[in-house]
Amino acid sequence: MIIFNVMVNIAESLADWGKDIQTRIQTGIDSLRRKRYIRVGDPIVVVSGWRQGTGFTNCVRIVYVSPGHVENQIADFEPCW
Repeated sequence: MIIFNVMVNIAESLADWGKDIQTRIQTGIDSLRRKRYIRVGDPIVVVSGWRQGTGFTNCVRIVYVSPGHVENQIADFEPCW
């Protein structure tokens, strides 16, 4: 088992907190896929809060990495799906 603590900063927080969290989770997953730490179909554990603010981190989800399009960080490679 490998554990990653992924903190992803996006340009601005979204007004809708739920959409903001989902965007941050997806951005973190895309980042780990680009770096090839995870692959499509891998199960990952997402820990988050059920509402905004400190002290509410009580949600644990198992998510399978989806096959969405992710750009490579190096231009010499073909796009990975």
